[in-house]
Amino acid sequence: MKKYCNENLFQLEEKLKELSLEIDEPIFLSEIAIKITLDCLTELKKFILERRFKNDEEEIYFIIIVRQKLG
Repeated sequence: MKKYCNENLFQLEEKLKELSLEIDEPIFLSEIAIKITLDCLTELKKFILERRFKNDEEEIYFIIIVRQKLG
């Protein structure tokens, strides 16, 4: 679970950095960034709902670490 969450967030951050370098139009950049972020969150939600947390440690990690990174 930790590995998947970290990889998912890392990929999201990389995609957003890449976009910010490629697109100069702020409104267009925001629209695409929102879509990519929502897609990432949808995948993460689906993964968690399908697999559930194995133990309290995974759930706590998700709540404290992953949710803070998401904003």
